[in-house]
Amino acid sequence: MKKKILTLFIALLITSLALPTMAVMMPEISASILKYEPYPAAQGEVMKVWIKIENAGTKADNIEIRFVPEYPFSLAPGEEEVQKIGVIPGTQEAVKDFDILVDLYAPNEEKDIKFQYKWTSEQIWAELKEPIVIETTDSLVVVSDFNTKPARVKPGDEVEINMTIKNEGLTSIRTVDLTLDTTALDFFSALGMGTTKRIDFLEPKESKEIGFKIMINSNAEIKIYNIPLEIKYKDDKNREYEVSSKMGLKMNAEPDLTMFVDSSEIFKQKETGKVRAKIVNKVPVDVKYITLKIIKTPDYDILSPSNVIYIGNLDSDDFDSGEFIIEPLKKDPVLKFILEFKDTYNKDYVQEYALPLRIVPDLEKKGSKLPLFILFVLIIGGIYWYIRKKRKKAKK
Repeated sequence: MKKKILTLFIALLITSLALPTMAVMMPEISASILKYEPYPAAQGEVMKVWIKIENAGTKADNIEIRFVPEYPFSLAPGEEEVQKIGVIPGTQEAVKDFDILVDLYAPNEEKDIKFQYKWTSEQIWAELKEPIVIETTDSLVVVSDFNTKPARVKPGDEVEINMTIKNEGLTSIRTVDLTLDTTALDFFSALGMGTTKRIDFLEPKESKEIGFKIMINSNAEIKIYNIPLEIKYKDDKNREYEVSSKMGLKMNAEPDLTMFVDSSEIFKQKETGKVRAKIVNKVPVDVKYITLKIIKTPDYDILSPSNVIYIGNLDSDDFDSGEFIIEPLKKDPVLKFILEFKDTYNKDYVQEYALPLRIVPDLEKKGSKLPLFILFVLIIGGIYWYIRKKRKKAKK
């Protein structure tokens, strides 16, 4: 009995010693951030991040690492999102570096940066997430938010622009002067107290709101206008700063196309003919990719090869037309059309129209005798005039 127990104990001991060896009979991959420069990272600058990939197991193939963009980090221009390492032998390591851009308005604090890595041909990724210290020793004034009233700005509007100004730096700042320069824009005029506003003091991380009022000319184009914004301020050591920026103001208006029946070759019921529908753009918004459809109803049959016509683009204060062949099935049918198009910002629109078609009989087509009657009257009148003239001569 003791011999059996001893044998079992030896077997268990051998098995326990073999387990660590069995556990490493496959790749064991881990990743970490080796370092980053500059430290701390600075807003608006590119930092280089070194990633170390370690293999504590057997040989690993198809190793890749990729950057996951999340605010305030993005890839620097020209940098590849995915980098291939390939093979890492057992108990070896490899290092790859990425150029990462830190957002200009990133806060002074620790922010996690994310990478993913894998070591198989399958799309199974592990995540690496570690903090990056972002810090600047200088004052930094930013426009953290802005909005307009009305929210949808169109030509001819009086607009109130509200801005939230924030001190993103670590030191206090004072005498912040903000100038909204509308002089270079022909369609904008400043209202009220002018185009320069002042904030006397901002503590670190403090925000304050200011507002401007402008008038937009009714002839302004529908597009995005970049209004120059200048920011001048001093820090607590009386050092002066000047920042030039631009504020994007999106001009927009609701497109609205007018349609009516421009001409018709139909003069009686169940007579086939062409009908032309005119499209007029009276609103100061250019529209594009216009498609005109005529819809089948019990009032008429559509005999055109297609019930769809592509019109294309239509500028403001311009018009175009589409022509269809129909056969009316009743007197004075109502034609139904659908217009599909996009505005300047590629927003889709659909408009429906119901246009009455008056069928006015054509006198000539109906064989009217009015022209012959007029001719007959003229002939009789001429004969009467001639006979009367002859009689007057005979009396003389």
